[in-house]
Amino acid sequence: MRILRLRELGFSLVGLCLVLLLASGTARAKLPTAIASLPTPATAQPPANLLDTGRQLYAAGRFAEAATIWQATASRFAAQGDRPNQALSLSYLSLAQQRLNRWDRAQQAIAESLVLLAAIPNVDAILWAQALNTQARLLLHAGQTQTALDTWRQAENYYQQAGDTQGILGSRLNQAQAWQILGFYGRSRQLLLAIGQQLAGTSDTTVKIQALHSYGNALRASGDLVGSQDILRQGLELAEALNAVNQLSPLLLSLGNTAADRQNTIDARYYFEQAERTATNTEARLDAQLNRLRLAAERGDRAALTQLAPQIQQQLAQLPPSRPTVYAAVNLASTLDASPSVLPPQTLAQTLARAVQAARELGDATAEAYALEQLGQLYVDQGKLARGLSCCSNH
Repeated sequence: MRILRLRELGFSLVGLCLVLLLASGTARAKLPTAIASLPTPATAQPPANLLDTGRQLYAAGRFAEAATIWQATASRFAAQGDRPNQALSLSYLSLAQQRLNRWDRAQQAIAESLVLLAAIPNVDAILWAQALNTQARLLLHAGQTQTALDTWRQAENYYQQAGDTQGILGSRLNQAQAWQILGFYGRSRQLLLAIGQQLAGTSDTTVKIQALHSYGNALRASGDLVGSQDILRQGLELAEALNAVNQLSPLLLSLGNTAADRQNTIDARYYFEQAERTATNTEARLDAQLNRLRLAAERGDRAALTQLAPQIQQQLAQLPPSRPTVYAAVNLASTLDASPSVLPPQTLAQTLARAVQAARELGDATAEAYALEQLGQLYVDQGKLARGLSCCSNH
């Protein structure tokens, strides 16, 4: 069974700094109604407002729209002679193009941003930090891991100059992953331990909750499941103590994933149920339900499958198009591969067809490919080989 890990898909350890750049915290921001109906491009708004609009669209998984917004802001700031904000817009634009797998465009945008920054006297350190962080991810994608590592070190230095604690953390976590890729597992582990010591000495704030969450996920990615569980529990306890209600569901979801990786299905089910109960928005609740569905499928719990699957399908029909909702539809169909009678095949086909259409509207070729592949597999499973092959040939 092919499962795309919820919430973390596309937001891997390397993606952590991207999240820190655009919206503090690991939970996805709920998109305001005004943004949901925003025409693109929204040239009537001041460019400074458009920067924030792009961040909200990006956080909602609407990367193509965010890219269009940030392209417009870069042009507007250029016309105003505002080179720092033009460089920032181009750095953001590169992030969106990376999420859309438009690597050449992403490289062009960040190259322009870096050229602009180099020509600006006394530029803010945070602008250099963000641009170098963006460049490092491109380098990692290109297989230039050592250069990416060096670039993240530079970014960390600038974050230190700017006094940005979250940026420092994100840079160090990304360095830890780069060391793993290079095969230096001891160096990676040392860096993760240093991050843990750094967090232990910081005051109890919502920023620390977010940092503990990111650190716990990083430990899981490195294979330290016991350490991951301990750190995530610390984050959960702090979130409860500070009444940080928006942080509870994401932390519980990560604890569930760590428990599942430890083959502890009882704890995993408990955490996913609590993540659903504490969710503060529909998408967070959907994430928890999909993980509950995955566990039910693995246990062969048909009663739970029959209860959850229709709820998830109905929610997907009501949510606005975004990459997370497209992946959620793929996960729903993939999880039910071994239980085809839980939902009518026609219902699943319609859900996936809507996901394909949503991905096309978003200009998200990667999400479209996942949805088409799953739709093709569904048709093949139904004995409709020709239609299945047609779907597969289109991605």
